[in-house]
Amino acid sequence: MLKSWVSDPAKAEFAAIREPKHMAAVWEDLAKSFPRYFESLVAPKVAQGDDLLAALKTNERFRVKEPKKPKEAPKPDFSALTRAVAEYEPEADQYREFFDVERLAEFRQDDPDAFKTELSKKCPVIRQTLMSPLTDLKEWKIKYRAAKSATLLATFEHLRALADGYLATHGAEADFDGYDDPEDFAMEDFNEETTGVPGVIGGGIKSALVYRLEPRVFAPRSTSALFGLYFLTEEKSYRLRSETSEFIMVDDKRLGRDDGWKNRFNMKVAQNYWYPYELFVFYAMRLWRLLRAACTEKGHALDPAFRFVYVQAFLDHVCQENAEALKVLKGVDELSDFAHG
Repeated sequence: MLKSWVSDPAKAEFAAIREPKHMAAVWEDLAKSFPRYFESLVAPKVAQGDDLLAALKTNERFRVKEPKKPKEAPKPDFSALTRAVAEYEPEADQYREFFDVERLAEFRQDDPDAFKTELSKKCPVIRQTLMSPLTDLKEWKIKYRAAKSATLLATFEHLRALADGYLATHGAEADFDGYDDPEDFAMEDFNEETTGVPGVIGGGIKSALVYRLEPRVFAPRSTSALFGLYFLTEEKSYRLRSETSEFIMVDDKRLGRDDGWKNRFNMKVAQNYWYPYELFVFYAMRLWRLLRAACTEKGHALDPAFRFVYVQAFLDHVCQENAEALKVLKGVDELSDFAHG
């Protein structure tokens, strides 16, 4: 999408990407690309010496004797998925502890002004963003420092209540596992500005929190997740008027004279930080089903309790496989999930 179009009702493409025909085309490509990336994700590790032996076989100067008893076929390596779960828990514990309902109530009752200081130190995504050297985060840091502690506290209290309410009404696994339409997920409230602070607490940070509260239900709408979908769909625009992918945001604003650019464009590319959360979870849920089926076929069971941890690991892998292309797009080595909230 084009950043300059987002606030223009006549040009914004959020309605277009929800059209059934459009979603069907996007999903067709996601499903088509899935097997290739899944196979590289779980590719067997090459045993020490096997790669050398394979190279010698191709060299006519060496006569390599085949073993009488053929080796067993190498087994798939699911370590990336199991490692993702192991790494998820310690950080999730930090979120659950800090955003505990009773602890938030204590801040509200005892000292609302202390919340921002503690948030900056003890919430991983906020702490990491504040410490990041990325120049793209300069504007976010200025806005964060200007945000009032009481406003931030009220925002996270509301978000926590929204997440808990959603789990109570829509989170039963028997129901959630069957959702297969963006409307089924009924997550539109998570897009509302009332659940965030414009320019400071947006979709990336909000999804980071709820994901750490319940990864079975809430998917992290991270940079690597959106760019993963971008690469899985082979960067297609699906005839959107902007001729861009819905999963990225192209900053096409004109730079002023102060920037030394006249009649030129700033074409920075980022994840689409305004991507509708319920539509994102819809695609993530379908990828989960493909991932679960593919793993089961290879004899490895996935635990639905960590549903979106596995999906995130898969999308991370997609980005790793396209690391050079991603570096060109972003213009940096480091990915920042929450540069634009």
